Amino acid sequence: MSAIEDAMVVAARKYYKTEEDLRAKFNQDTGQVDVFTVHLVVEEVTDPKKEISLADAKKKNPAAEVGTEILGPKPTDVLGRIAAQTAKQVILQKVREAERDNIYNEYHTRVGELVTVIVKRAEGPDLIVDMGRTEAAVAEARAIEAGNIQHRRALARGYQDGGPRGKRSTGNRFARGCQPGAAVV
Repeated sequence: MSAIEDAMVVAARKYYKTEEDLRAKFNQDTGQVDVFTVHLVVEEVTDPKKEISLADAKKKNPAAEVGTEILGPKPTDVLGRIAAQTAKQVILQKVREAERDNIYNEYHTRVGELVTVIVKRAEGPDLIVDMGRTEAAVAEARAIEAGNIQHRRALARGYQDGGPRGKRSTGNRFARGCQPGAAVV
């Protein structure tokens, strides 16, 4: 749900072209995402886009005190097609990040482990291998010539941890380069 809320905040900020603090809340009863401006109640306003005076806040909410936040609704029915596309892109990006983090969490504990991978293709000096849920690049320096191993398979000595944001794979990266069918040590 936070991905949807974040997407609506991005879309609303883009549509309204504002620097106000915005917050979204998913209403599970109606299925609608409501967007609100957030103003901090202060004694003296220095930034009217982010702050509201105590007197003005009391008009909106009699229980308001200095240091509390006042939420003001922003209409979302006017956001339109461009905002919907922006929201879609934000949601897709959040899904990709979650998948990348899941794959990293699955493989980062297996550094140094011997694994069997399937060679998919060679790209220049790199050998792209299928590890099951993800692909990785294998380096020529980490390979030994062993001919074809069971129909384009390669053995990999271990993972080289590239972090959750690895350059070529989804975070689980071997060093670069290797020949198809070579055993990796």
